[in-house]
Amino acid sequence: MRHSPLLLVSVILLALSGVAFAEGIDGSKPISCALNGASQCDDAICTGIEVALIELPPAWDIDFAAREIASADDTRTSPISGVELLEKVLVLQGHQNGRGWT
Repeated sequence: MRHSPLLLVSVILLALSGVAFAEGIDGSKPISCALNGASQCDDAICTGIEVALIELPPAWDIDFAAREIASADDTRTSPISGVELLEKVLVLQGHQNGRGWT
């Protein structure tokens, strides 16, 4: 499947909400998580898309100190360009090869 160069993929990595914060996920130590869902955005229109269709590995390791996410099998990596700790949400953002992720 070929995607437009302006494609923005938004991937939800483990619901980093109240449960995550209860377990201490605050960006201070590495975590492992699984892809939960994805959206594909072209211009201002976003639609849900199956994770399998964007050909991403299902499990990821997040290293906050190194500012990098890596597939659990270490075949894919992406730099983290932004980390924001909100009230009950930890937001990560990055971009690579003409695509962005949140």
